[in-house]
Order: sequence, then structure tokens, then C-alpha cells
Amino acid sequence: MAIDFHALLRRDKVRIALGPDKFAEALKNEDFLSDTICEDGNDVVTLAWDGDFPGGSGANYIREWNGLYFFSSSDHEEEGPFESLDEALWNIPTCVRLLNPSLTLPFCRWSDYWSWLAT
Repeated sequence: MAIDFHALLRRDKVRIALGPDKFAEALKNEDFLSDTICEDGNDVVTLAWDGDFPGGSGANYIREWNGLYFFSSSDHEEEGPFESLDEALWNIPTCVRLLNPSLTLPFCRWSDYWSWLAT
């Protein structure tokens, strides 16, 4: 399920976070909101892998932006917004064969991931 950026722009929380100038730009340029989330959001989970062959490497990301969570990937369509990290973790694509995986989690938020990782 791709991100419906038009629906996202109808949310009060998003309009307030963008402010009038960025909101106007987001209405004109459909890539603007996606770029803003990518640039201004905080990476909270990164799962990367190295396949040791051309095209065999990639990464999945979960970013937090103004209290909403978004999934992006080198291999899958963007998804979100999710209202919580838990919701994002349970709804991301998980059918990835990983070669030489690397998982990055901010230490200060480890408890947020434990229920997801423990299953």
C-alpha cells in the first residue's frame, strides 16, 4: 500500500508541521512531502544487507516524522503513515532474504523494538 500523500496533506498535524510555505509547495509538487519526510525525519530502524554481488544489496528504513512513522526501502514501495513504531514494524514487508544483514537501532529506544524482535 503506497503512501497517499494527498490524504496525508489533509491531516491537521501534517499541515501544522509543514507550515504555510512548505504546505503550499507540497500541494504543487507531489514529491515534496516525501522528500521532506526523508530529509527531516529521524531514522529509527535501518535493516541493510550486502549480497556481495551487483544488485544484491539493499536497505529498509522506518523514519519518524512529527509523530508519524513511514517505511521506505530500496526494494519495496513506501508505506505509511503509521501511528506508532509498533504498527510500522508489524506492517512492513518481511519477505526479504538477507545476506550479511546489518540492523541499526538507536540504543535509547531498545524497549520499543523488543516485542517485535522477540517474536
